[in-house]
Amino acid sequence: MVAALLVAGAMGWGAGPLSHLTAVFGVGGMQTARYVTAAGERASVTLEDGSVLALNADSAAEVTFSGRSRMVRLEKGQAFFTVAHDASRPFEVLADDRRVTAVGTAFDVLLLPGALRVAMLDGVVRVSSDGQRPTQILSKGEVMTARANGTTTVRKADAARLAGWRDGVVYFEETPLSEAVAEMNRYTRRPIVVAEGPAGALRVSGAFRVAEADAFAETMTDIFPLSTKHSADGRTILMPATM
Repeated sequence: MVAALLVAGAMGWGAGPLSHLTAVFGVGGMQTARYVTAAGERASVTLEDGSVLALNADSAAEVTFSGRSRMVRLEKGQAFFTVAHDASRPFEVLADDRRVTAVGTAFDVLLLPGALRVAMLDGVVRVSSDGQRPTQILSKGEVMTARANGTTTVRKADAARLAGWRDGVVYFEETPLSEAVAEMNRYTRRPIVVAEGPAGALRVSGAFRVAEADAFAETMTDIFPLSTKHSADGRTILMPATM
């Protein structure tokens, strides 16, 4: 019965179902499940306590519940959490070297190369680390970015846009093209590549559907002096347009 509670809520949307789903049992009533999505997949999982874990494409998370604790370790990628209230069991998300603690709230966690981003849609969370940095309290509408070099910034932002991937839309605001392409590649199995040179630093703004990576590449050629080339292995290469 417990195994059914752990896995019955798993449902794939987008390109297909969860790539990998296992339930493992430890001692003392502790239950652990691991969820993984591949490129082009997104999935929503209803956990044993009624909380909902939504995994973005190319992401992995391990969930461990006991009678006294609720913990999720985000191993890679991005996840959105809608946390069921349970004052006796705080809900903790471990990502990079940070611990995000909530009781009942909704927030998005994204692991980037060399950085962690937490975006608050509702409620309050406490972000702590290894004790070397002060605890950060985040509330609705705040976004924290913690970088590997030790710098941490908190700003007001439209957090719902940052979690727009749940509705199949990503938003860029003055985002370097190299980063925007990396984000779009999460949702396609025919990746886009930016040719070496200054093109990767071009700034992209706008809303784009995650299912339309090819259209994104063509749009880049409309607004920037770029052209596309399709390689034999299925990649789309963005390169400077020739005169």
